[in-house]
Amino acid sequence: MSMPTHSQDFKLNRSLLNPKFEGYRFNPLHQDDLTRRYGLQYKPSQTNTSVAHSTQPMSFQEVQSRITHNHLTIRPNSAFGAYVDSDHRVIRVNIDPTTLQPTFSVIAELPQSIQSSGTNDSRRVEYPSSTFANPNTLLVADGQGTLYSFLLSEHPISAKLLGSYELRPASASQSLPFRIHTTGQTSPDSVTLVLSSRSYAVKPQEDPKQRPHIEFDLWGVEIPLTFAENDEIQTLNCLWHRTGREVPVYSIFHDSPPSFHIFGGSLYTEPEKSTIQPYTPAPDDIAPIPRAGENLDAETIPKPPPYSWTQTSDSVTMAFPLPSTTPKSAIKVTFTPKTLNLFISGASSESDSSPIPLPRYIAKSFWDGIQTSTSFWTWDKTGEKSFGILTLHLDKQHEGTRWSQVFAPHQTPLGESELEVTETLDPSELYSIREALEKYTSSLSEDGSGLGLGQGVPSLGKGEIDEELDSSVGREVFLTRIPISTPQVQNGKDLMDRSPSVTLLSTPLPGSTKPGDSPTLISKSDIDGLYHTLTPIKTPDEGDDSTWTHTSTFPALSFVLASKQDVRFTHHISDRLVLAFESGSRGLGFNIYIYQATPTRSAQWAKQSVVRVGDAETGPLLGVGALTLEVEGGKKVVMLCLCENEVVVVQDIPMSAL
Repeated sequence: MSMPTHSQDFKLNRSLLNPKFEGYRFNPLHQDDLTRRYGLQYKPSQTNTSVAHSTQPMSFQEVQSRITHNHLTIRPNSAFGAYVDSDHRVIRVNIDPTTLQPTFSVIAELPQSIQSSGTNDSRRVEYPSSTFANPNTLLVADGQGTLYSFLLSEHPISAKLLGSYELRPASASQSLPFRIHTTGQTSPDSVTLVLSSRSYAVKPQEDPKQRPHIEFDLWGVEIPLTFAENDEIQTLNCLWHRTGREVPVYSIFHDSPPSFHIFGGSLYTEPEKSTIQPYTPAPDDIAPIPRAGENLDAETIPKPPPYSWTQTSDSVTMAFPLPSTTPKSAIKVTFTPKTLNLFISGASSESDSSPIPLPRYIAKSFWDGIQTSTSFWTWDKTGEKSFGILTLHLDKQHEGTRWSQVFAPHQTPLGESELEVTETLDPSELYSIREALEKYTSSLSEDGSGLGLGQGVPSLGKGEIDEELDSSVGREVFLTRIPISTPQVQNGKDLMDRSPSVTLLSTPLPGSTKPGDSPTLISKSDIDGLYHTLTPIKTPDEGDDSTWTHTSTFPALSFVLASKQDVRFTHHISDRLVLAFESGSRGLGFNIYIYQATPTRSAQWAKQSVVRVGDAETGPLLGVGALTLEVEGGKKVVMLCLCENEVVVVQDIPMSAL
């Protein structure tokens, strides 16, 4: 499970956690009124780039990035969306505020390169991508290496080409296919973009038999927002260049100070310097963080043995700790001259109320024989303690024989010798096993993680967490900050110090933010989701800086998302709503899972809802976004789901956060 993050950029505010949270209660929605489906005349396609004749195999990182690629672009705070269809036409989508009827119009047609099946091309074509530089300028990358800048007009609806550009570094013999990640307007007449492309640079390998690592280039480029002097394709002006081993997952521009925050599965460093890859500790390498007054060098409390025992010349006494709530009628003990039968009826081998297995012996052979007629057992509940003591008093069959252990030597089914319990030589210490178990149980309740990180997990997750499933939720990402003014990185160590690892759960729903809103994200901490806001702060040298501040929490968000195995997008709307969108790749439509924030910080319950979208005719989900409609009396927000064959408008979901 992911541990809470403590760093300069991400800090956990424990006062915002809700350990009393119990779970999400289902809040049914009227499904018939929620969705409206419309067929697509201009269909997008996930296959129009996969058939490219490339000699380079597609890496896992590229496949993962394509799965989560959003083909729909939304102009913020408007009813306008855009996408590129399978014939490389730029399609504008508008929603009528009264009828919710979408209208589609072709605003541009992108040239397509002609490539024969015999062409040997090492370049991997990307999905088309787009972004709005400002409300009137749309930037579109065709995925083949060319960027187009369009000036939009409303009456009539049209798009005029401002200029076209290609990404052709000095070391490349041809333009590189790339994808747009984010943009920031740094001056009235120009804009800076962050692009990524697969790296085709050939590097020497120490071991020729070992497959080389796939790397990705990150480019900062600047283009003007004015008409180009001619119609020729121009070369993009590169401001900086980084490399990493993953495609960026989430990228934003922040203007205080002007900088890009790039989240990816690796760091992005200057190519001429050695890349320090993030260190992911193995479980055995994780060390607890000391708290105030805590001595981590002190001896840890060992787990007590399942029983203790002592002997005299004519008897053997065994003591088993049991939960004090165990009724005497549940204890079943029978003796034979050679064996012991002992179990607690109505309980499994491991009880939820005890941190050690309950005793269960079926025809268990003693080390030597006993007298059954004079052997007996007693049960001491000791009501003021959590554990009582079940004591077996065994009379030896051969008086004067010293037992080396209680039970005869035995091997487990795996061929290993069974654990031996050392004899307690001082009979007065026989029942100290109860005190040892009390201390051991207390240490577990104070630190459920075993790493000195507090009270464990909320009650919702107790006894229900599947750690293997829970660990697959979200994406582990590292933060690379690239200032506009000084994009050079001084050294790799400084970058590592400022680039903590977090598990990213959710990013803002495209179109749901207004101009000037602070960037946000939701990261994973145990079973919760921490809502972070990027806010400027004053540094000691009176300069401006920024940090990701934990401002609210979605309790148990990671826990509930762990059960969603077909999720393609997870987005949030402000700090009030999280939406998980299934991919619909099974051809049966898909669900949208909605999780609302708790009404108060200490509330025990929150609402969840499910919206069923489409059917077998709809096709897989390719893009999502929020559109803002101007209606009588104010504004109305709807969601637009772009699918393979249809577009679906979702209305009347709890979007009061907008």
